[in-house]
Amino acid sequence: MTTNQIGELRIWGGAPFGLGFALVSEDQKHLMLSSVGNYSWGGYFNTSYWLDPEEELVATFMTQMSPAIHGDIHQKFQVLTYQAIID
Repeated sequence: MTTNQIGELRIWGGAPFGLGFALVSEDQKHLMLSSVGNYSWGGYFNTSYWLDPEEELVATFMTQMSPAIHGDIHQKFQVLTYQAIID
């Protein structure tokens, strides 16, 4: 489910897709905060989750708003989450 199933086709912001998840690939890593191998999905009511196996991280963010009036809130949450990681 987390292996690219669409080849070179890129949709939803340029991401490759597995069977149900958007993936972070090697050629995208310079555009993302997360690690290669990260997989994610978002929901209609402005919900999102992502899993980052390299960082052993699972994140869920639910706002239950439609339409989404805070367009960058998910990105801000992701930035704050990765900034909180202490290795």
